[in-house]
Amino acid sequence: MLTTFVGSLLIIVTALAIEFTGFLLIDPLLGMAFGFVLLWASWGLLKEAAHLLMEGTHPEVSLPEIKRTLEELHEVSDVHHIHAWALTSGKHVLSAHLRVTDQEEVLQTAYDMLRKDFGFFFATLQIETRCFDESGAEAIDLSAASSKTGHNGDL
Repeated sequence: MLTTFVGSLLIIVTALAIEFTGFLLIDPLLGMAFGFVLLWASWGLLKEAAHLLMEGTHPEVSLPEIKRTLEELHEVSDVHHIHAWALTSGKHVLSAHLRVTDQEEVLQTAYDMLRKDFGFFFATLQIETRCFDESGAEAIDLSAASSKTGHNGDL
């Protein structure tokens, strides 16, 4: 709303300046100024859209907290390769590897917890009874930078 007001104000100022002074160059100058105002006003929206398109983790999602909560589940011995991103505004998804001893109970409890406590729309959890060698995977695991725990430096 503010940018519309500023744009309308610049149009009026431009028209008055041209009418009373004959200074025609003011039109492109104020037009460029309005372009900068629009860029400034929309910067936050552009930044959020780029983050969404790059499948970045939403700022309100705490991967270390989710990891700790999943590891507290009965039968879960390890959580690693955990990633979260947004499909669209308000629809977050998660994928993680869980090392467990009882698959069915853990899966149901984990899915319920991720939906209810963290608001995930969808989650993909890979169940493992042991961790297969994934050396080098920590280089692309963005959550590993926050907390290097687990096995072989994986998160």
